[in-house]
This record gives sequence, C-alpha cells and structure tokens, in this order.
Amino acid sequence: PRSTLFPYTTLFRSLGFAAILLALAEPGIKLPETKTGAVILVDTSASITRDDLARASAIVTEIARHQGRNWMDVIPFASQTRRLSNVETSRGFHLRRTAGEAAGATNLEFALLNTMAAAPTGYLPRLVLLTDGNENEGSSARAIAELQNLHVPVDTIPLPGRPRSGVRLEALSMPREAY
Repeated sequence: PRSTLFPYTTLFRSLGFAAILLALAEPGIKLPETKTGAVILVDTSASITRDDLARASAIVTEIARHQGRNWMDVIPFASQTRRLSNVETSRGFHLRRTAGEAAGATNLEFALLNTMAAAPTGYLPRLVLLTDGNENEGSSARAIAELQNLHVPVDTIPLPGRPRSGVRLEALSMPREAY
C-alpha cells in the first residue's frame, strides 16, 4: 500500500514545491488602464441664460465629484475658447457668461477641434459638450465628422438657451451694386 502511494505523494510534493517557487517569483500581469481624459466644453455665449449657466455649473461639479483617477478640464467657449477665471472655480464651479464681443457668437467647430487634443498622453480622450446648439459661426457637423475619424467620442448635454423665435435666417444675398 505504501509503495502504491509513493508516486502520488512525490507528484503532490513536486507540485507544492513548484507552487511555492511560482509564488516567490511574484508574477504579475499588467493590464492596460482605461483612464479617461474628459474635456468639458461649456457654452457661455449670450444665448445661454443664467439658469443654463447654473445647470451647467451643477453638472460640471457633479462630474468633478465622480472623476476618480480620470483627468478632466473645463473649457468655457463662445466664439472662442477661454480659461476659467478664479471666480468661476472658487468653491466648486460657478460658470459665467463670456464677456465682450466674443459672447455674441457660438462657434462649436472651433471649440470642438481646438480642444480635442487637450487630454494628456495615456488617457482616452472624450469631449463633453454642454450647449444650446445655437451655432452661428463654424460648422459643428464638420467638427463631429473629424472627431469621428479620430475616434474621439463627443457626449452632448443640451441646455435650453433663450427662447427662439419662429424665424431663422439661413442665407442672405445682395447685389454687388445698387442703382
């Protein structure tokens, strides 16, 4: 009986010894990290109301609260992008309307294309767009097509904006000379 168990005990001792050696070698598997680099674009043009700015500030604050190990940057825009002021970032986010002539236009194309590479290396880029969609400069369709080619996702959170009238001017043409 003892001689019939010998091959099994030797096998189990050998397997146990191999397991101990494997554990001492401290093997590890490096899994790719999927940290996201989110650029949050907030429309602060004249078409955005105070209530919209308050809602956008609350949304950005909530995103920041759940950021974890991911990276994020908040970029307000109207006709151009701008940096957040100290007033807008003290004790949470309190976004303000863009001042001056820049507030009179909304250029989604400029905002999307000029911030798509803002995420640091090693992070998966993602754009989050908070806007009323009232674009009056550039072409958001062209920007979205470019971002799709680069595999950069764009999440859009709609803001109501100011009430729109039923009239929208699509094109205007005039003769070169008038008599």
